Order: sequence, then structure tokens, then C-alpha cells
Amino acid sequence: MVAPIYIFRLVVILLAKLFRPDLGEIVNALSSIFVHDLFSGKRPRCNLIVPMTLQGHWTPEEFKEIIHEKWIKDRFYQKFCQYPYPWLGFMFWKNDSENFNLNNHIAYHKSSSGTTTSTEKLNELVENLLNEPFSPERSPWELHYVANYKNTQDKVNTSDEPTFALVLKIHHCLADGFSLLSAIAEGLGGQSLNKIKMPSPQNTKGTFLEELTFFLTFPFKVLSEFVSAYENGHEKCSWRVSDKRKAWWQLYARSELIPIRQIKDIKNAFGVSFTSVLLSAIASGIHEDLKLRRKSSITLPQNRSMPCLSVLPVPGHSRRLTNRATATVIPLPTASYPDSASRLKECDLVLRNGRKSVIPYVIRFGQAALGCHLNSVCKGFTKNTMVSAGLTNFPGIPIEIDIANAKGISVDFAAGAVEGDAGAAFMALSYGNYIRLALTAEKAVMNREQVNRLISNIQKEINVLYDEAMTLSDNKKFC
Repeated sequence: MVAPIYIFRLVVILLAKLFRPDLGEIVNALSSIFVHDLFSGKRPRCNLIVPMTLQGHWTPEEFKEIIHEKWIKDRFYQKFCQYPYPWLGFMFWKNDSENFNLNNHIAYHKSSSGTTTSTEKLNELVENLLNEPFSPERSPWELHYVANYKNTQDKVNTSDEPTFALVLKIHHCLADGFSLLSAIAEGLGGQSLNKIKMPSPQNTKGTFLEELTFFLTFPFKVLSEFVSAYENGHEKCSWRVSDKRKAWWQLYARSELIPIRQIKDIKNAFGVSFTSVLLSAIASGIHEDLKLRRKSSITLPQNRSMPCLSVLPVPGHSRRLTNRATATVIPLPTASYPDSASRLKECDLVLRNGRKSVIPYVIRFGQAALGCHLNSVCKGFTKNTMVSAGLTNFPGIPIEIDIANAKGISVDFAAGAVEGDAGAAFMALSYGNYIRLALTAEKAVMNREQVNRLISNIQKEINVLYDEAMTLSDNKKFC
């Protein structure tokens, strides 16, 4: 059924090489799914924001020269000079070499009075960039330099040395998180990632009998898991929001920096995974939010779980600007539990079951089948209608990012909830010895107070789990 489309796609690619030398490569399957957000005519839902804090100082001229030399002149990052362009039913990357102007993509923010920029002001910039659309016929990325930035939120990494912030805004059709990591660390910092093992899904290879059993039961698992996901995804939930209900503005909040050692102590004390600790804290925060909503509306159901789309990396990811990932659906346990440890154990069980799921394989196949189809067909399948929230757990890298003699202090990540009904998205990114959680939420689902309270409750739950872990460890010592 899809074979004729693949053949036609190859013919179009050949025709483009012969008759359209201004066109670059065709937009890949996953990027094709995201690219329609650029042409929706509404505020974007697929913007990615990477705020970074660095120690040092650049003049406007130095800032422009660094970006020009490291990114624009390097053919490895040629998509920074290209934009999506429809031709013969498919999307291509169109070269903008003649009209490209770097000044359209970079901005230097400095107070005229020389005052510092607080974390609150930086968060306002991140939120604005998250919601602002890109200009048409221009490569969908921007980089903002914020001079005299002072971290007024965290009590760590404090120094009298001058610091500034870099805020990268990029549309998801251009690159995913791992591509951005490469563009920043290797492209700007010149630090090779070749020897660093990129995260990959758990190895599922087993014995011959196990693999044969998996193959034979695969069709039944697909049917069973998708029926279950469909039923859970269509339960009434106050976090799900249709396009008609949307305010078309996503609010942004982030936690304080959390020591990674604290998460590892919880993990080791309870015998669970690192990700399970994060999921449990998020599930607890969601539970508290839903409980408050039920107090004001007796019609809201008691959601025992909330379907969450969790992004998974795919082995062999290219370090070019591209998209290469899959996902699975995790039913976060949002019911009441007698204690935090019980919820944590349930989250660990849910995560282990999720790693055995066939959904990532089906989503990966669906990307290839639909993302390589004609634009008009692909557009009809770009909206999520089955999950209420998204999750990106972005493991950091064990190196310090240095860019032109500026030392990287922290790196954060924010992402829109993509097209569809999801009302919120959670992000977790580690850098150095710390991890930070962030939240973006549709304004029709949460107001500013609810967003801040949710991110605060998530961080409080990690502290509760840590206290319980220390008590458990102390009791084991005396046994």
C-alpha cells in the first residue's frame, strides 16, 4: 500500500536534483510530522528552547563571529541556512544562501543601564520564544545572547565572575534534542562526542526462544496494547485540551537544580531505576493537581492513571541536524497511595512493563509509513489524540561545555507539547552534577499559579523520597 508512495518519493527526489538545484535533501519522515506546525497559522506547539548559562563575556561582534564561524560556514550544519519548502507534494529543505542574513537569527540583549537580568526575566524570554512563530521562508532557529545574567533561583554554581545566558530557539522539524546537543557541544564548543556513549533503549535481545515468542506474539501485543492505550487515552481528563479550547499560549516553569546524587541515593535505597524516581515525583505532582481540581468540580473523574508519551532515543543517531526517535505510552499512576515509596514502586513496575512494550516499534514504523507520505496525507496524522502529557528525559553529557573561552555552568531544556490534545509537557535534563525539571502547559489547562505549584510539588516529592531513602538506609545499617 505504501510501496507506490515510496517509489514516487524517489522519483521526486531525482527530479529535484535535476531541475531544482536550490533544493537540498528531502525532509525526513519524523521531521515531516513536525513541519506542519510551522504552517498551521497558529502559535507553534513544536518549538524547542535550550537556555544555557556561561561564565565569561562576549561583545556583539564576538557573538556574531562565533556563530558565523562555528555554524554558518560549516557545511555540516547547512540546515541553519535552509527552510522547509513544498514541492510536488513533499517537503524539501530549500537553500537560502542568497538571501540569508545572520542578523535575522541572532539577538543581543543588554540593558542600557547595565543592570543584571534575573532568572525571572530569563524565564519570561524562554516562554515568549516558546510561543512565538518563525518568519516564513527563513530557517526556523534563533540564538539570543543575554548579557549580565544573574542566576537568582539556584543556590549552587554561584560566583562573582560575569555570566551571560544563551537561549537557542529552534523548531522541532529542524532538529531533535540529541542533534542540538551535538550542535552546541561539537559545533560551538569543538568538543568531540565520538567517545561518549549516547543513550539508547534497553537491549531487548534474548534467547532464540524468547525472540521467537516475541515475534509470534507481536501482532496480538500490538492489538492489546493499542486497545488499552486507546481506552485510557479517551477517558475524560481535565488536562486534555482540544484546539477549540486552547488559549494558544504555553506557560513555562522550571525547578531548582537538583543534585544527581540525591536521585541516585533514592534509586539505590529502593532498588528502582533513576527514571522511575523522576516519574514518581511527576506522578505525585499530577495527583495533587487533579485532587485540587476535583474539589472545585464534582464532575471530574478519579483518574487512576494519566497516559504520558515518553520520548525514546533510537540507536545510531546521527550528529547532524535531524530527527531520529520513537516513543512509548506510560500510564503514570496518579491515584492516591499510602506513601511515596508505594507510588515509586508502582512507577518502577510501569516503566519496566513499558520497556517490554511493542508501541515503540509500531510508532517507529508509523513514522516511516506516514512521514514519507504526501504532505496532504501526513498532515492528517500529526495530531496526538491519545495522551494528556508528554515527557522528555534528556540525559546530559559527562563533559563541561566550553564555547570560545566561556565556561558552561548550566544547560536547560524546554519543549512545546506538540500538536494535539496534550495539555502539558515535562522535561528533565542533567548537566554536570545536577538535574533540572521543567514544565510547559497550555494556558487553557493551567494558570500561572497552578504551573508554579505543580513544579514545586514535584520537587517537594523528590525531597520526601530522599528523606524516606535516608531513613531506610539508616535502618538497614542497624539491622
